[in-house]
Amino acid sequence: MMKKANNSIFLNDLPRILHGEFRLYRMLDLNEADGPWRGIRPDEFEIAIRLACADPSGKDLQDGVFSSMSFPHVYIKKPRSCYYSGDFATRKAFILIYRGSDEQKFYRLGLSPENNGWEIQLTDEIAELIRKLKEASALLHLEGTADRMDMLAEQLFRELLLQSKQPASVDPYELRIRQAASWLTRHYMERVDLDTLFARYGFSRRSFYRHWGNVFRNTPKDFLRNLRLQEAERLLVFNTFSVADIAWQLQFHDVSHFIRLFRKKNGLTPLQFRKKNGSGNI
Repeated sequence: MMKKANNSIFLNDLPRILHGEFRLYRMLDLNEADGPWRGIRPDEFEIAIRLACADPSGKDLQDGVFSSMSFPHVYIKKPRSCYYSGDFATRKAFILIYRGSDEQKFYRLGLSPENNGWEIQLTDEIAELIRKLKEASALLHLEGTADRMDMLAEQLFRELLLQSKQPASVDPYELRIRQAASWLTRHYMERVDLDTLFARYGFSRRSFYRHWGNVFRNTPKDFLRNLRLQEAERLLVFNTFSVADIAWQLQFHDVSHFIRLFRKKNGLTPLQFRKKNGSGNI
């Protein structure tokens, strides 16, 4: 039987408008990738996103390092490596390929040289980036398309790399605590009722403080206060509001108390801070 052809989309010779660091060389969208493969790989850095396969796992041997991972997963093929894969059922895969000379850029980004692959979750973000890359390839020779594909491919790799550095599962209590902290970070300029916050995320007061202490070193009240004092620093430098106006904007209704807290954090009063750091409009 004739082996199915794997058509590559070449981007290396397409003109770029921007000077991005990660310049995509080739891209493959494979619905029926098959093996085996044995030999020395070309001088290319390959990021294989293996989406699905009838086999329970993908097995690879690269420079003497064996790996076996369930689908979906990412596998990194190094330039000029000695690589072997045995027979496997046809796979669905999406592959990004860069010049071998680009390899060190990925290590500087955070990829470990010892990490040949990791299992992933196909999140909505990853699926959408793959969709956009496929869509862009239909307009390959329009000005700017290659640049957009470079940026989308880099973003896709960053999303994948994040998953390699995150725990496979997060404690549900920790997740809710971090969601509560994120809510505070977005709403710190508003009046915040902590009892309402506890209820919003399904905690009693006591359990919220217990689980919060497992994640953050300061209390929820101190966390909120620090956010407000940080914004006060910005307002003092980049606006001409009075100290009293800034205090009221940030829910400090006792101006003297605000000044004491600010001086404790910064070693300066708000007016001293403004004088030292300059002021002006944004």
